[in-house]
Amino acid sequence: ELTIILHMVGNQWLSVPILFRLLPLFTVKLLDIEGKTSDIINGLDPFSFTRFEARLFRPRSDQNNVYRYLQAEIDRAKDTARISSKGMAECSLNSFKAFNRRQNFTFNDITV
Repeated sequence: ELTIILHMVGNQWLSVPILFRLLPLFTVKLLDIEGKTSDIINGLDPFSFTRFEARLFRPRSDQNNVYRYLQAEIDRAKDTARISSKGMAECSLNSFKAFNRRQNFTFNDITV
């Protein structure tokens, strides 16, 4: 007698043979996540869970947004008591906002 074992994945029940075929895809995805988290941790000095979560879970569209980048830089400078860096980032943010009032102002919009 053959027993089929089913496992719930997302909203679907999958049989064990299908799960074994999907295992390499899950492994690749987990390695990708592990690499991303490692890069984030290595870039945080000093480390804080708040900043780690913000970098890990922020939407990809935020990575290219000038305003959000400068605000994050202001927050980092404030957290690490870099007063001059905070002031320069605030001046830059204010200048960009005066120059361009669009909410989604990206680094691609900046030309020299």
